[in-house]
Amino acid sequence: MKSSDIPLHRFESPRQLHETLADRVARDLNRAIIDKGRASLMLSGGNTPRPFLRRLARCDIDWRAVDIGLVDERWVPPVSAQSNEAMVRSELLANGAEAAAFRGMYREGLTPDKSAADVENTLRRFLYPFDVVILGMGGDGHTASLFPHRPELKSLLETTALCGVSEAPAEPRIRLTLTLHAIASCTHCYLHIEGAKKFRVYETALEGDDTEAMPVRALLRHPKIALETYFAQEET
Repeated sequence: MKSSDIPLHRFESPRQLHETLADRVARDLNRAIIDKGRASLMLSGGNTPRPFLRRLARCDIDWRAVDIGLVDERWVPPVSAQSNEAMVRSELLANGAEAAAFRGMYREGLTPDKSAADVENTLRRFLYPFDVVILGMGGDGHTASLFPHRPELKSLLETTALCGVSEAPAEPRIRLTLTLHAIASCTHCYLHIEGAKKFRVYETALEGDDTEAMPVRALLRHPKIALETYFAQEET
C-alpha cells in the first residue's frame, strides 16, 4: 500500500473514535472466530488506548475464543504502573473481556534476550499470524517500541523474527517489541492517533521516507500491511 492510499478516518472527538474503532475491531474479531474458531488481538500500551479498551470490553464478542497479546512491553513486572500488561488487564480484561486468553511479554527471572525468545515461541503457538493489530505513534515518530536512530532499529525492521529487544530514549529503557515482520502478518492494522500535535507528526511521516528518523514510516510504506488510520481532532 502506498502511504497516499492509507484510509484516514477523522473524528470530532476521541469518544467517537473509540466507539467506531471498537465496533470495527469487534467485527474483525468475530469474523475471524467464525472463519477459524479463534481470533488474535495485539494491543499497544500507554494512556491513549485506555478509553478505547474500556469500550471494546463492552462489545459483543465471544472473548473465550480470543487470544490477546502486546505490541510491546516495558521491561518491568506486571505489578508496575508502567506495565502495558497491567494497563490491558485493568482496562480490558477487568471490564468485560475476562474470558480472553492473555499472553504477556514480561518473563520473571529471565533476561530480556531470553524472554524475547520465549515470547517468540508463545506468539507462534497462540497468536501468529495476527488478526488485528492496534498501534500508536509517539511524537518522535516511533511505533511499537521501534525508536528512531537506535542501533537495533535496522535489525528490528529487517529480521524475520517476531520479537526483539529495543531501547527507549526514556525510562524504563529496555523494551520488548514486535518486529516489522511480525506486524506485517496481520489481517487488519489500525493506527490510533489523537491530538493536533500527533497528527502533524503523522503528516510529516507521510511526506518522507527516512525510516531511521521516523520508524513509523516503515509501517506506512509496507506493501503487505492493510493499514487504516483513526484520528480524533481533540486530545483526551
